[in-house]
Amino acid sequence: AVRAPIYSHKLSLLGFWTLAFFYPGTGAHHYIFSAIPYWVQSVAIVLSILLFIPVWAVVYNIFATMKGRWHLLIESPAVKFLMLGTLFYLTTCFQ
Repeated sequence: AVRAPIYSHKLSLLGFWTLAFFYPGTGAHHYIFSAIPYWVQSVAIVLSILLFIPVWAVVYNIFATMKGRWHLLIESPAVKFLMLGTLFYLTTCFQ
């Protein structure tokens, strides 16, 4: 759609691997003040907060890839979907 390489391959790797390591442990944040041990709840809360790293890495990488190509937002339906999906991704990660 943009016809350009991604802004930063290293940033995409950072986003991928931090998501792969942080996300599996966040499920217990739905069970705060339940019967599971408090240390599990605390780890889940910390990992949930640390998820800002992969979220911002992905969003920044996409926006930086678009730098100088924002005219494609008007011309290309694929870029419209990409940017709308990026904004939805960012907003859903703020729960």
